Amino acid sequence: MFKAASSDNDEDMVKLALLYFLETVLFGKDQKVHIGAHHVELLEDLETFNKYPWGRKCYETTLNSLKRDLRRMSQEYHTTSREIVSGKKKEASSQQGKGMYHTISIA
Repeated sequence: MFKAASSDNDEDMVKLALLYFLETVLFGKDQKVHIGAHHVELLEDLETFNKYPWGRKCYETTLNSLKRDLRRMSQEYHTTSREIVSGKKKEASSQQGKGMYHTISIA
């Protein structure tokens, strides 16, 4: 969509460039992923778009992504630890594998 875009209207092209930057750089989405309608609606008024708290939204998105991935990694670590202790019901120490996840979860 972005590569094939063309228009004689400079304002429309600027809006498209902003949307591309927002979706692929700030939110790190693949170019083939669905674009949120809310972001397109915000582009109708560039002043509103520019005042929107993008930094906060990107921070929240990044933090939620890290929490989700670190939670999954922690679960995988504990599952692997139990399997290594072959035959025993002994579980890994509750402090093992927390590291960064523990730090983020208390933030």
